[in-house]
Amino acid sequence: MDQVFIYFSTLFWSSGQTDGLRSHDKALCYGGRDSCVFGNDCLFPCRCQDEKECTSNMGTCSECIDEFPKPNDQPNRFKWGGNVAYNKGTDQSGVFSGLDSSKGVDGLLGDRSSQSNCAHPDNDNGKAAWFLVDLKSVHQIHNVTVYNTFNSGGSFRMVDFSIRVGNTSDVDEHAECAHYDGEAVVEGGDVTLDCSARGRYVSFRREGNHNDTNLVTICEFVVIGHPLTTEDCPAGRRGPFCLEPCQLGTFGINCSSECGQCKDESCSPVDGHCSDGCQLWFVGDLCKEELCENPYYVSIYSYFGPNPAVPSLDGLTPTLREVNETSVAITWRQDPQIQQEYAKFYGYTVAYAEGNGDLMNDQRFNHDSSTQDQTVIVSNLNAHQEYSFRVECFREMDDQMEYGTPSNIIHIRLTAAKPTPGATSSYDTDSPPGKGENKSALIAGVVVGVAVAMALAVAVAVLLLLRKKKKAKHSEDNDDVPIIHNTKVNEG
Repeated sequence: MDQVFIYFSTLFWSSGQTDGLRSHDKALCYGGRDSCVFGNDCLFPCRCQDEKECTSNMGTCSECIDEFPKPNDQPNRFKWGGNVAYNKGTDQSGVFSGLDSSKGVDGLLGDRSSQSNCAHPDNDNGKAAWFLVDLKSVHQIHNVTVYNTFNSGGSFRMVDFSIRVGNTSDVDEHAECAHYDGEAVVEGGDVTLDCSARGRYVSFRREGNHNDTNLVTICEFVVIGHPLTTEDCPAGRRGPFCLEPCQLGTFGINCSSECGQCKDESCSPVDGHCSDGCQLWFVGDLCKEELCENPYYVSIYSYFGPNPAVPSLDGLTPTLREVNETSVAITWRQDPQIQQEYAKFYGYTVAYAEGNGDLMNDQRFNHDSSTQDQTVIVSNLNAHQEYSFRVECFREMDDQMEYGTPSNIIHIRLTAAKPTPGATSSYDTDSPPGKGENKSALIAGVVVGVAVAMALAVAVAVLLLLRKKKKAKHSEDNDDVPIIHNTKVNEG
């Protein structure tokens, strides 16, 4: 049996309306001398001290018995559901002097001079006296408060009894959830017993005494509980009465949602927001979206599968175009899986190498969601040299950078100048043989051609030497480093 906790003359408060209860305006709650009901829907009775006037429109007596005038003394109890027994169907073991069972849930406690507002079960010697209330649906019960009469006639009417819960109107089938075996409750007093059980019917039972009739008078039977089939706990709360906060890492209605990737591993139990921001690579209002994490994506090979968290240019081969003898334009297709709202976290670098050297990264370029392709100019290269290029992609957050799969490597050899269209280097060999003048002319032409070729070779050598000296000086002044420019290039 659950441990029993006993509270004497305790006042309760409800912060919300309970389904199925008769609705009242506070100003219409019962009021008068000695007692009243108060609170939302007039669910909670109060007995006033020394016949003080009950101010039902304010929801309290001016002074309550045992100094419990304000419900705020216990702000964390009974917030959910309120008195679910109020105005519900009832029954009892017989009716004594017209005091039927409905009087035990009408919210009227009566005054010191009468017990006309109380339920009075009747029973024979040796038989149990009982009272029950039908909550109309299965409820989670928290506790039960029973109010004794002011007019006991010298009899101990409320002693050695139990509170029971079941799902049938047959009280003999109800299971005991609390038992009171303390001193008899005084006239006009009340007792509260904790009863953690679930059921539709809640009953009071006092076993029979074979020597005389065990009298029972119940002026009000208050059941604090929660209808299991009608409502959920508000966001951020859980438990039978929604008094417990959500466990760490959960939030929402009934704490049924899991927190995202918060930096401190916890979120608001109400709405799930992360007060300290998201962990690395996670974004969104609830920090549940990982950068570049769409369910599926299509690569250039039309492969379907889980989308990697990092950006990727896997399988992509950029295009190269020589702009002049020292500059090239490189164009690549950007990663299509990057969402526009998160483009600020992504970028690219163009890596290059001369000859067989190692690829080196240079300037960064942000992902541009306004276009599919991006083109940059790499200038200040060395003419007549072979270069290798590769585009690399990355994501960056909180000063942390992570590279994804780069593009394929592409090569190009720079030329001094483009050939002139239509130019040839052939010579004529179709003259008839045997004519000396033609032979002499041919020999003379060869000699002249050789001389001209030698002269041209000397001139080229001189020009190359001068160019080399000029480049050496330029390199000393400017380090001769290739320059990469982000620009829109006309590919036509």
